[in-house]
Amino acid sequence: MLRIDFPGRGLGRARTGSAIIRATAGQLAVVWRVILLVLNLRLDMWESSLRGIDPAEMHRLLPPWIIPLLTLALVLWFGILLAVAKPKRSSWTSVLAAL
Repeated sequence: MLRIDFPGRGLGRARTGSAIIRATAGQLAVVWRVILLVLNLRLDMWESSLRGIDPAEMHRLLPPWIIPLLTLALVLWFGILLAVAKPKRSSWTSVLAAL
């Protein structure tokens, strides 16, 4: 298996390509969680500022619970999409074995 050594990280810190991909995917997941959290907490205030109305009026027009609800729907849809489109592990091992 391909091993990559990161200079300056000390000896014994080499990682395989799949470990790097898993680490990168984990970091991207954390970044998207932070982005969704910030949007959930501040989107109504940003919208009221852009429209030039009072935040209380914005809450009357756009209830505060709707943004977290739509975020939850987006996360569930993405999870279902990943579950449906995820390739079977055995097919990948047969492709890698053929190489």
